[in-house]
Amino acid sequence: MLPASFYAMEQKKKGQLNQNEVLRSFLLFSFLLLLCIVADVEIIPDRFPTRMITSFYFLALMIALVYYFAERIAARGNLRRWLIACAFMLVLFILFRAIKYEAVIPSSVRARYMWYLYYLPMLFTPLCTLYATIGINDKAGTTWKWIRRILGGITAALFLLVLSNDFHQMVFRFQPGFLNWDAEYTHRPLYYAIIVWSYLLYVLALITMVQKCRLSAARKKWWIPSIPFVIGIVLQLLISLGKMPRINGKMILQFPEVTCYMIALFWESCLRIGLIPTNKGHGELMKVCSLALQITDRQGTPAWRSETAAELTKEQKECEGTCYLNEDTELYREAIPGGYVYWQNDISELNETNRELEEVHSRLAEEGELIRLENELKEKQIAITQRTRLYELIAKKTLPQSERITKLAQEALETADPDLRKKKTELICFYGAYVKRYANLILLAENTETLSLAELGMAMAESLRYLGSAGIPGDYLGNAEQRVLARKVILLYEVFEKMIEDSLEVLRAVYVTTQAKDGEILVKMTLEGVEKDACAPWKTELEEAGILPAYELEDDVSYLRFRLGEEVDG
Repeated sequence: MLPASFYAMEQKKKGQLNQNEVLRSFLLFSFLLLLCIVADVEIIPDRFPTRMITSFYFLALMIALVYYFAERIAARGNLRRWLIACAFMLVLFILFRAIKYEAVIPSSVRARYMWYLYYLPMLFTPLCTLYATIGINDKAGTTWKWIRRILGGITAALFLLVLSNDFHQMVFRFQPGFLNWDAEYTHRPLYYAIIVWSYLLYVLALITMVQKCRLSAARKKWWIPSIPFVIGIVLQLLISLGKMPRINGKMILQFPEVTCYMIALFWESCLRIGLIPTNKGHGELMKVCSLALQITDRQGTPAWRSETAAELTKEQKECEGTCYLNEDTELYREAIPGGYVYWQNDISELNETNRELEEVHSRLAEEGELIRLENELKEKQIAITQRTRLYELIAKKTLPQSERITKLAQEALETADPDLRKKKTELICFYGAYVKRYANLILLAENTETLSLAELGMAMAESLRYLGSAGIPGDYLGNAEQRVLARKVILLYEVFEKMIEDSLEVLRAVYVTTQAKDGEILVKMTLEGVEKDACAPWKTELEEAGILPAYELEDDVSYLRFRLGEEVDG
């Protein structure tokens, strides 16, 4: 394990690095923005195709932004999907700009409606930004779904009002007959409502993102993503008021470029300071990992390696089973999709212990000392034997689940159907949860005759959670803390698992409750879709253990009740 001072130093270094990266991003994005001045102020000839260089240039940048988000953002919730949608909106913004100035007649009706279409990306970019922050994880809940619908409806209504401005002129007021409309117009109340609404969505997005971020260091830097908004608002105000510096009589920056710059820099600063998860940092994690391990491709070329991992020869990489790098180091290999993982096990302590034992035996000559050492060794052997017996019992009891996991894993590897592979993986998780929880109950019961009913509840709840991931809803309700005989808890969990496994093909839902009523402990199970007494094969075994089962069938729902008797002293 690494010392706490090392982690503190690494966090401080990482914070400084993030600030430097943000500064470099600001400078890079500003440089890319200023490059469009060459075309906007007619430094180059104002004729086709050179006059379209700004549109081509910014369109290429926005398409690159789509690819950048697709590669950089972690596939978590709906975050990447909405970020790519934001980038596509910026692509549309530049595309509409190019069509308005290059593909239609200036001051025509088509040019005016292309101008109106600017407000599609202007309104829906902040909406997609807010949706992206909500979608950082999929646990938004029903409340957020309604909020998203309301916000989307308001945004769509504002956009429709812009498109229909020719009829009501509540966004822009023109001269009669739309005379010289692209130069002589005034802003109406709806225009200011649209501007306020857009920036309100941006502020909500930033607040939501900060709340969802789990890194306190990143949350403290919330002001950094606010800087692009401040810069963008200032530049937009200069453009709107006609105060933007001019060269050759034309403003050096236009509204679409400034908007794209503001949004792209906002997301880049969020990425840099860690407000949203990214596909970055895996190498640093492997580097500081205390385990001596490495991951290679099929040809043995290392992709990731910790600092403590030794370089392997070709023969060592091809070694099957367990091999030794030296006297004190074992090497293990396991195949993974796309390559192999190697890890080293330091057995120097074990070897040192063995050498010490040999030295002790060689020095001890008296029979009494030898007997004492032999008794200690026997005690250790007994402890090892007991642990081995316990592990063998766990392996024996969970053998059917282990075999099913192996079979499902093989079927998942052999199929090319992603849905089928996902289904197999979810079932593997369900069986794996049982193996883990069953082993935990066995280990807890090793040194005590009683277990808390809460242990049984947590085991069933985890199995139901993974069963829900496999498409069969399940829920557990109960807060009973009473203690019961450990053998009853373990047996009831076994029966619970076997009933579900035997009914997987017809099972629609599972609900379990535990309660203590009138001094007696009850466990109730509801199996929807099961039309038989699922616990009948184990009824005798349950009764012998002191558990009284009861069964009722109503329609196609089985109701099972298990009486565990009264609470016992721990």
